[in-house]
Amino acid sequence: MASADLMKLYQLHRIDVGILEVRKKAAALEAGKKLQAELQTFTNHVKGVETAFHKIHGEQKDLELSNQQIDDKIKSINNLLFGGKVTSPKEVEAYEHQIKGLQAQKSTNEDRLVSVWDEVAKSDGELKAAQKDLKAKTDSFEDWKKRAMTFKAQLEADYKTLTAKRPAAAQGINPTLLATYDAIRQRHGGIGVSLVTKQQTCEECGTKVADKSIESIKDDRTVTCEECHRILYWTGGLV
Repeated sequence: MASADLMKLYQLHRIDVGILEVRKKAAALEAGKKLQAELQTFTNHVKGVETAFHKIHGEQKDLELSNQQIDDKIKSINNLLFGGKVTSPKEVEAYEHQIKGLQAQKSTNEDRLVSVWDEVAKSDGELKAAQKDLKAKTDSFEDWKKRAMTFKAQLEADYKTLTAKRPAAAQGINPTLLATYDAIRQRHGGIGVSLVTKQQTCEECGTKVADKSIESIKDDRTVTCEECHRILYWTGGLV
């Protein structure tokens, strides 16, 4: 059985481990910032896809409007030519030349429209897929955020409870032992005590604990691991 001091120190150690675990879990919440940044990056990507779609779709509308205007002009000229209002051969020739130019322009528009229609269909598909993915990513992030807020509240409550217990747990421990413990845990990631396992190894680093060290622990002496230098705690081989 460990000495009263070591038993108190072990209880303090368990509180400190609990505080350390809370801090680690809280640090994991920082992953939310990465998720948010990734979501913003994808949102910007979707905006780019939307811009590309609106651009090519706008070109389609412009070409279709241009052809409609060309048809209207040709119709208007034909009304003049066949309405008896134009009698001069030169005027007739000029109007016919204008019609050919308009038809050539419409042909060029239609050649471009064939490609544009394919581009619009492709861009529309990409936009719908991107918007679907964005919604899924947004929903996923919002779900994570709700769960994270609940988790954060629990962590804050656990941290408050544990830190409130620590001063009382530290009271009554030999000041020299307490100072040694605090110095060790500051050097070793917050863990200042390590259990001796059934296999007589240090639970934290796995180093074999010598028989003479086990005997010293049983004699209520403070023993540290030869490798990681944490204070060893003997539970009677229960671990």
